[in-house]
Amino acid sequence: MSHRHERDIPRQGCGAMLRSPLRYRFLAAIRARHLCSEVWEGTQTPRLGSQVPSARGQLRGWPIPARLAAPSRSAAPFPGAGQVERSGAAMRLLLLACVRARTGNATTAARIRNHLHAAGHVCVLKDAFMYESPAEVANLTSTEKFDAALAIHLYKGGRLLQGSRIPFGIIFGGTDVNEDIKCKEKCQVMGAVLEEARFAVAFSAEMKELAAAQWPDARKKIYVQSQGIKTSPSATFDWYRFLQNAGIPADTASLHLFLLVCGLRRVKDPLYLVEVFSDWHRKDPSVHLGIIGPAVDPVFTSEVKEKVKRFPGVHVLQELPQEELHAAVSRCCALVNSSISEGMSAAILEAMDLDIPVLARNIPGNAAIIKHKETGLLFSTPQEFVVLSKSLLNDPILEKEMTTRAKEYVRKHHSWEGERKSYQQLVLRLQ
Repeated sequence: MSHRHERDIPRQGCGAMLRSPLRYRFLAAIRARHLCSEVWEGTQTPRLGSQVPSARGQLRGWPIPARLAAPSRSAAPFPGAGQVERSGAAMRLLLLACVRARTGNATTAARIRNHLHAAGHVCVLKDAFMYESPAEVANLTSTEKFDAALAIHLYKGGRLLQGSRIPFGIIFGGTDVNEDIKCKEKCQVMGAVLEEARFAVAFSAEMKELAAAQWPDARKKIYVQSQGIKTSPSATFDWYRFLQNAGIPADTASLHLFLLVCGLRRVKDPLYLVEVFSDWHRKDPSVHLGIIGPAVDPVFTSEVKEKVKRFPGVHVLQELPQEELHAAVSRCCALVNSSISEGMSAAILEAMDLDIPVLARNIPGNAAIIKHKETGLLFSTPQEFVVLSKSLLNDPILEKEMTTRAKEYVRKHHSWEGERKSYQQLVLRLQ
């Protein structure tokens, strides 16, 4: 209670206060301590009903002390973000994601698990590919006594939580709202999952709008939280051995290596630039394109390797651990993204953080984080990629200006610390 109301209480001991009408207000304020962390103005969960404090910190007309009041909406992309809430019991959380290969979703899952561990929760990461049906996951949550669950990707992870007996939240992956939404059967499943979810997280406002256009009733439960970025290049990475192993000449100061970082699957379209890049290499042997990433789709990976053999200047490189990959990116000429669809490319943001210019295919997911010729370069055709790449090599001032603005953009909008605080607060809605 505030000091103003403390002065109104007769100093007759706690027993007198608890026998007075103030007892109910006192208990209400204590109860609010547990409710305010998960309920905000306009976003109350049905099970809490009218016991919820409003955004001005009022509970049935009684002022809640500042330390108990609900968090401000103005400081973060969703209610409560920007504050770490450590009240309430620690939870045992299941996190479902596609983690067999080091894909973007796997990296996101590991980062979120780390955030939740730091808040005192137990977060167990499971590969969604290990389970075929919601019944299997229901058995898992029962036998391992999970209190709540999270899933990355509305279809691949979310479908396994349909009908769940424990509360859950969803984090959109990218291909769910960009590609799977076009399939009627998958779209129906995703809509049902989203209806059951306590909340959903989109990496960008554009991604939220795509989902909200398909499922209007879910708009209020979809929050925007950008990917948090932290790079850690290995100090012991051997750049010259890396080039030697790739068959790229390392004895020239004029080498220009473009790195295309992606999991090898069709939606990433790593072959999109192969022919035009090889033609460019024939005219200028200093330029090379390296395709690097996990073999997510083994059959497609074989196709990529076979085709690349026919195109000089293009190389499929050995996958690297994250710290070594960051070191390789920090030494390359530019990072390339040629995906057909993206949620939010962590590789692009990491390159920006490492002061490396980015050339990316002009698709909604990439355009959401790149402003053309301001923080990176967007291309719509393979031929345009070559034109823009040449302009980048010939204009060091443009490169410096873009990388400076891009790094500042990441600092402002993709804070790793901000992401941590946001997820730590948001997960309390599952209590």
